[in-house]
Amino acid sequence: MKYMHSEWRRRLEHWIDTLKKDLYHPLGAIRAEAFFTMEHLTPEDAVTQAFAPIAPGTPWGKTWEYCWLRSSITLPPEAAGKRVVMDLRTGGETTVFVDGKSFGTYRADWVDVPHHYIVDNCLTPCGEAGRGYDLLLEAYAGHYYPRSEALGGCCTGPVLPGSYADPKEGKLRAVLGDMTYGVWNEDAYQLYMDLHTLNLLIDQVDPGHCPSFSAFRVDAENVFIDTVKPAEDGSGDIILRLYEAKRADTVCHVTLNIPAASVCLCDLLENAGESLDPRHIALRFHPFEVKTLRITPAQ
Repeated sequence: MKYMHSEWRRRLEHWIDTLKKDLYHPLGAIRAEAFFTMEHLTPEDAVTQAFAPIAPGTPWGKTWEYCWLRSSITLPPEAAGKRVVMDLRTGGETTVFVDGKSFGTYRADWVDVPHHYIVDNCLTPCGEAGRGYDLLLEAYAGHYYPRSEALGGCCTGPVLPGSYADPKEGKLRAVLGDMTYGVWNEDAYQLYMDLHTLNLLIDQVDPGHCPSFSAFRVDAENVFIDTVKPAEDGSGDIILRLYEAKRADTVCHVTLNIPAASVCLCDLLENAGESLDPRHIALRFHPFEVKTLRITPAQ
C-alpha cells in the first residue's frame, strides 16, 4: 500500500480477515440422498427416481452427468429472526428448488465471493424456529472447454484440432462438499466490502492524482498515533495519543498541520502538564511508552 503506514496496513488486513470469518455461521448440516443420470430431467421426473444416501467427500460426475440431491431441514431456535442462507457445495453448477418451486442457483467453485454463492440461496430474511423446507438440487458435473493461454480463460474463437486435451477425460469431475444452512451477517459483509475496496484502491491510485492532507505527522517509524479525539471536558481541545511500538528509546518530532494556540503534555485523565512549543514538538519515548498531547486550536 503506497499511502499507508505498515501498522495501519496490518490493522486494515486484520479487520478484513476478521470480518470474513463473521460473514456466515452454520447452524446445521444438509444431509442428502442422491441419484445420477446422463439425462436432463424435469423436477417432476426427478422426484420419482430412486435416491440413496450420499456422504460429503463422495467423488461423482462423468462428463455431461447430472446429480440430483434431495434433503429437508427444520430451522432451530437459533435461527429465529435471522437471515438464513444455504452453502450448497455440490461440486458443480446447481439449480435449486425449495418446497417444489424454482428457487435459485449455486454457481460452483469458480465464484469465490461468498455473498454470491451463499446469499443467492437465502431461505428467509427472518427465520422462524420449527419452519421446515424441502430441498431438491440438480447439480451438473460439467464438460471440458479449451482454455486460451492468451486470454487466461475460455477460448472465444477458433480452436485447432488436437490443440487441446481434456485433462479429466475418463475421470470423475466433481466431489460433493459439506452442505450447510446457517445465519448470514449482512452488516459484516457490507463493512468487509468497504474495507476490501479501500484496500484495492490504495494499491492502484497514482500518488500524483491523490493529494492528501494529514493534520498530524510523526517522523519515527516506531511511534504511532493511536487516538485523535475531542477533549472530554467539552473545551474544544484535541487529544492526541501516541505510543512506542518496537521496544526502543526514541526521540521523535510531531508536526501539526493545523493552527494551534497551545500544546501541552497531559495524563490519561487529560489533565494539563508540561507546555510545549506548537512549532517544535520533540518527544522522548521509553520502550512501549504512551504519551498524550492536549492541543488547543487557534481561533
